[in-house]
Amino acid sequence: MGDLFNPDGKFFRFMERVIELIKLNFLWVLFSLPVVTAGASTFAMFVVAGQIADGEEGYIWKAFWSAFRANWKRASLLWLFVGGVGAGLLMDYRFWTLVDSPVSGMMKGLTMALIVLFLVGAVYVFPLAARMDTNVKTTLRNSWLLGMKYLPRTFIMLVWIVLESFAVRLWALGLLLGMLVGVSGMAWLVEIHMKKIFAKEQIIEIQEEGALS
Repeated sequence: MGDLFNPDGKFFRFMERVIELIKLNFLWVLFSLPVVTAGASTFAMFVVAGQIADGEEGYIWKAFWSAFRANWKRASLLWLFVGGVGAGLLMDYRFWTLVDSPVSGMMKGLTMALIVLFLVGAVYVFPLAARMDTNVKTTLRNSWLLGMKYLPRTFIMLVWIVLESFAVRLWALGLLLGMLVGVSGMAWLVEIHMKKIFAKEQIIEIQEEGALS
């Protein structure tokens, strides 16, 4: 019981992480509101989420703003591709869902397969970009290659994302948690899984301009 009120105990450490993720979630929402800044905001979120997963401490705002400002262009181009392709695939799937045609079932299946392949690489894009200063084409290619190489762990991350989205939609408490830590919590869970993958690939450094300090 005494450990519950110990500042160095597990409970306080857990609550500290929750507060950090709430702050990070708020910053992501705030900086994503203009839509055109969503790429840089998502990039900065993964930089900070990676640092939280690594157990680093510091100022969330300073780290977020530094990463947001320094990587605006590259992050926006990545977002343009990921968001554009993702939206296009979803629209295509929706189209074939509404079409009454002999080939609609086959096209829905094909589109769903493309969506899965897209997600296999997309989940790595911003975590990888936060660690490697490569051009957009190289980042996208390496993201898909990592997704395929570590396919079982990739699917675990995707399952976490799907379960969280269902919890937010179907569960009142899930909706509350989603509003507080929905996106940042997802990024944090992804980064925890990414740590082992990046360690094996010797991609372990979060870029310095986003460092918590």
